[in-house]
Amino acid sequence: MMYVFFQVKYMIRLLLIYVLFYSLTITPVFSAPTGDFNRNGVVGLEDAISAMQHGAARSAIHALQINTGQSPLLTPSQKRNLLLEGVRSWFYYLGFNPTNSTLQQIKDSTYDMVVMEPIFTEEYNTNFPITTIVAGYHNATHPKLVLAYLDIGQAEEWRTYWQAGWQIGNPSWIVANDPDGWEGNYPVKYWHPDWKSIWLGQNGYLQEMINAGFDGIYLDWVEAFSDENVITAAAADNVDPENEMITFIQELALYARTQNPDFLVIAQNGAELASRNDYVAIIDAIAQEQVWFDGASDNSPPGDCPLPATDNDLETVAYENLLIAIDNNLNQQNDGCY
Repeated sequence: MMYVFFQVKYMIRLLLIYVLFYSLTITPVFSAPTGDFNRNGVVGLEDAISAMQHGAARSAIHALQINTGQSPLLTPSQKRNLLLEGVRSWFYYLGFNPTNSTLQQIKDSTYDMVVMEPIFTEEYNTNFPITTIVAGYHNATHPKLVLAYLDIGQAEEWRTYWQAGWQIGNPSWIVANDPDGWEGNYPVKYWHPDWKSIWLGQNGYLQEMINAGFDGIYLDWVEAFSDENVITAAAADNVDPENEMITFIQELALYARTQNPDFLVIAQNGAELASRNDYVAIIDAIAQEQVWFDGASDNSPPGDCPLPATDNDLETVAYENLLIAIDNNLNQQNDGCY
């Protein structure tokens, strides 16, 4: 989806939840610990944990490499967990035309992780130097994990894969318009071989992300399995949309981790899949939108509407008064956030 960039603390908030059910706390970033890691072998587990817990996520990556011929102290899954354990704050950037100043600000920041639009997959930005940008973030004064944003549940008409004449029903795996009104986004039959071929294989988008040096992928529209139009299409194809989404993510993870066992896979939304052991086994974290605020693609009303913390808060006078106060401040009608 095409959002403007925003920080985690700004308006729409994402709650990053470790698969092991640790919550990611957004706290000030500490300086990386001093000392030399064993870059030729395997760092000790205690030292690795210490490095990660002090915000040294990226700078400790080399220290967590398995040296062929030695008995590793950490499995790939454990290493990925430790990488995320070192993330104290992170940045989400989905802009397509960043200025050099913006890119430099991100590089100079103290964020431990950056999720970013890969940009070069946009039709008119194929020459964007993403490999150079990712390498710069890796080697910044405060090194960063860098994840590529990928929308795996919707076709986007500005991507390089989009072809003239495509529309709902042509090809057959494009099933509907985006239910929230995001123009140019179309839910798809993500189980269809033609859709998967866009992502997998030597010429697929995923391989391009690996070649660009990304540390992992951040998957949007995982919740496609719950979309009414997708459910209808799945029934017609006699498949289970939930199972097919998990299978697709398994295929993505397996493809990437065959080349890089430390490759991170974070899913946005579709948190109910965490009840499935086969899903939890392949993803490293879940990011959930609309935790504290909600909004619309047309930005009406401007800004976002606060969400109740619990179901019990929903019908309270205090919550209703909060919505009214926000509407009044925005010079909107009283139904603006309802």
